[in-house]
Amino acid sequence: ATDWWAEDHIPGRPIFPGVLQIEGAAQMCTYDFMQRVPDIGGKFVGFGGLNETRFRGQVLPDCRLIFAGKLLRMRPSMFTYQAQAFVERKLVFETEILGVVF
Repeated sequence: ATDWWAEDHIPGRPIFPGVLQIEGAAQMCTYDFMQRVPDIGGKFVGFGGLNETRFRGQVLPDCRLIFAGKLLRMRPSMFTYQAQAFVERKLVFETEILGVVF
């Protein structure tokens, strides 16, 4: 509850921001993509967008947020993952992450 994001996000009611949940999911998916395609010739992998994003529960301080992802599509210039996050086995966030390769 004393982490940098908790005190000011919503004063008096700390919850983990949705934008940081999106960033966490995007980082996880990009990491997995880079493991699948380890030699992409020095190209840049970036965030391309979101589809079907829903927040289904609160992420409160001192909980453990677990991310899961599944590769849906992979092309030379783009990839798509289904990503979810859970707290105590309850789905709190889901989205499709689009990544781009430049």
